[in-house]
Amino acid sequence: MSDSKCSAFITSRVRKPKAPSPSGSRDRRTALLEQIADLDDRFEGGKISEADYRMRRDVLKSEIEDLSETRQSLLAKIADLDDRYEKGDVSPQRYQQQRDALKKRVAGLARQG
Repeated sequence: MSDSKCSAFITSRVRKPKAPSPSGSRDRRTALLEQIADLDDRFEGGKISEADYRMRRDVLKSEIEDLSETRQSLLAKIADLDDRYEKGDVSPQRYQQQRDALKKRVAGLARQG
């Protein structure tokens, strides 16, 4: 195999994060789906353990779910958390942790948008 074919193959297998763009979340989602497919292939080929496969796959799927969230759905989650806290269903510490995490996700969407 010539050097140009080798480098083209290696380059196609390495995925670098892309800078956010107007269609950034769609591009990122496509890249994540490609990574899952590659991970599936490596697992089926016996190149990674099942535990490692499941952990990595769960992380990638979680990232896809995060991209699917809208600002409105995150704000609804904050409102629901506020209601549960006021009813006493959530401890003050847990409430603050969850609320801060949701606010960070809302801010992340604003930076992407």
